[in-house]
Parts: sequence; structure tokens; C-alpha cells
Amino acid sequence: MLKNITLRIDENTLKRGKHIAVEQGKSLSKWVTDLIESSTQNSAEVDKARAHALRTIRKGVQLGKGQFSRETLHER
Repeated sequence: MLKNITLRIDENTLKRGKHIAVEQGKSLSKWVTDLIESSTQNSAEVDKARAHALRTIRKGVQLGKGQFSRETLHER
């Protein structure tokens, strides 16, 4: 279901937005809708990646076998 919204923006910003929308062959309304949809989709992808990273951190990562001595790790 589509909803109408009211925005208050600077006149110059509005003119630039209309110009960009026309360049893309869209109405201003469609251009703004696409921006919002893109932003919310990107946000959802970032949330998904963050959750994956946190699960990996909590689980831990196997970096190899065995234990190393301080001397072995700091050989020159």
C-alpha cells in the first residue's frame, strides 16, 4: 500500500533534485522513492553482514594448529 508524505526541503535542493530526476527519466516522487528503497535495502544488507560478523567473532576462528612460544613468534 502506497502512502503520501510531505517533505520540507530547501528550494535549491528541490531544484537540484528535480533536475537529477529528469536526467534519470523519473518523476521527483519516483526518484525519492528509489533513494529511500535503496537506502533501506542497503541498511538491511549491512545489518545482515554485521550479524554474521558478530556470530563469527563469538564462535571464534581457527588460525592454525599448535601453540607457539614467544621466542618463535618474535624471531628475528
